[in-house]
Amino acid sequence: MSEMNSLSNEHPIWSRRGLAKVVGHVLALMSLIICLMFWLGMFYTAAAEEHFLNFSGFAWLKIMGFALALAVVATALRSKLWYGALPVSLVMFFFVMYVMGS
Repeated sequence: MSEMNSLSNEHPIWSRRGLAKVVGHVLALMSLIICLMFWLGMFYTAAAEEHFLNFSGFAWLKIMGFALALAVVATALRSKLWYGALPVSLVMFFFVMYVMGS
């Protein structure tokens, strides 16, 4: 048990605040990567005339909803990356909803 206490004192990442910060950063980056994946798939489809990511419109809406949920959790964990992740995923969610709905 003393080894665990000494480990948490040596490495501040293992404290609750440090672990929450790391998890928040990971979730925010995952949200941004999902949004980037949508644009890369769309540009590849337009350039190569093949489907890189062959998802239906409703599947893309669910994927962007997941990206939005990741960004909201990253915001709750007070990640510094939420300033970019939350607005980007929110705009992407509404963009996909608009494009797939029309």
